[in-house]
Amino acid sequence: MIASATKTRPTLSVVTLVNRAELYNVMRESLAEQFEPGDIQWLPIDADARSLNAAQGLNDGINRATGRWIICAHQDVLFPEGWWRLAAPQLESWPGNLGVAGLVGVTRKGQYRGHVLDPHGHCLWNPTPARVVSLDEHVLILPGGTELRFDEANPGFHCYATDIAFSARAIGLDSIVIGAPVIHLSGGNIDPAFGRCSRWLLGKWGHTCGGVIPTCCGVFSSRKLRSLLREARARLAMRASRATVRPPLGTLTGKSGIYPASLRDDS
Repeated sequence: MIASATKTRPTLSVVTLVNRAELYNVMRESLAEQFEPGDIQWLPIDADARSLNAAQGLNDGINRATGRWIICAHQDVLFPEGWWRLAAPQLESWPGNLGVAGLVGVTRKGQYRGHVLDPHGHCLWNPTPARVVSLDEHVLILPGGTELRFDEANPGFHCYATDIAFSARAIGLDSIVIGAPVIHLSGGNIDPAFGRCSRWLLGKWGHTCGGVIPTCCGVFSSRKLRSLLREARARLAMRASRATVRPPLGTLTGKSGIYPASLRDDS
């Protein structure tokens, strides 16, 4: 168990968009058991009930966060025992100006970086920590007091992690991946809104990277002639950097027992 950093300021503020309480409660328990009582500020956001998009909901939590670190976590992740002891030193020792960190991302050249266990398997892409241009949304970590916010013009619930990574870079901050895996109970959901979000992201930031944005869900490209070579190189780099995939992990044993695969969020 990690001792509280100060008596007045929690170590973590955890912001989560919640629409399934049973998932959120198990996620919360998996992290809470690693800290002393009161050392995590919990900020659940019911975005659906309040008609908020992802950016609006997460920004509401960030605006109220008081922790030394802010974690924006999906409701369907599980934090293995000792997770913060693994994550914290990598965050605190990063030599650059940290803007946002994630657990899985893609470099400018299209190489995957990170470590995660999900329904697709156990995936590890070294080295970490590493600078990346795009991030997966399942866990994002920001320094407390950050001025970064998610762009509320985003038309849905996708691509907000890569957007904030670009926003960090635009003001001279680093977006990175650290080696601190969690279990993500969902393999992802590409719905019709994904196309709107990806086009919005490319329209906003494509001009800063030659019309090509490599992401965890593939390469977004303007498909203009001058971007086709960059796109091809990024796709080849993605194929070359595929992780070793081990058998899927269906359960996690922690202090509070077994977290069953039946909690998987495939919605």
